[in-house]
Amino acid sequence: MKTIFEQNRDKTRVLLVGKELSKLFFHVLDFHGKEVDKISENESERKGSDFLVFCSDNPQQTEDFLPNIVFLEADFAILETSTLLENITGGGVLVYSENSYSISKKLETSTNYFRKLAFQELAFEKHGENATIATEIGTLPLSFSDDRLIRNLDGLRLLCQQFGIMEEEYYEAVLAYDA
Repeated sequence: MKTIFEQNRDKTRVLLVGKELSKLFFHVLDFHGKEVDKISENESERKGSDFLVFCSDNPQQTEDFLPNIVFLEADFAILETSTLLENITGGGVLVYSENSYSISKKLETSTNYFRKLAFQELAFEKHGENATIATEIGTLPLSFSDDRLIRNLDGLRLLCQQFGIMEEEYYEAVLAYDA
């Protein structure tokens, strides 16, 4: 049986660790007409795209995926990151929270070469079911107030940039998101 990597060798393989964040991520991609193939532990959707996104909360299940791009949510507790970091293809990209001390320490000893994009957890204020966030383009109103989602917005922005979606386009889609 072929591994996920062997079946998708010619695609840009993206590992999104934080399945709860995938709904917003796919909303942004759909909003801007970016089609991707999607897989998770229990489902698959193939559109013939150049990108394959694997959503998981357990990166150990993705060892044979060999991602080009990895997104680790801010709350992700790394136990065995050495394998994950070594499985990123050379020249790939890692998007991670700058507040994650455990990831930063593992990156110091990683022998694999890839770009490291650290994101900040955005300052926000809750207003009942809604929230506002402070960004470089100003204060933006959100139609949701989920702490976990908001803490990862800047990281998802960096991830979306890998798909050619720039900051203003990203926030335009986020403002239209209905959690």
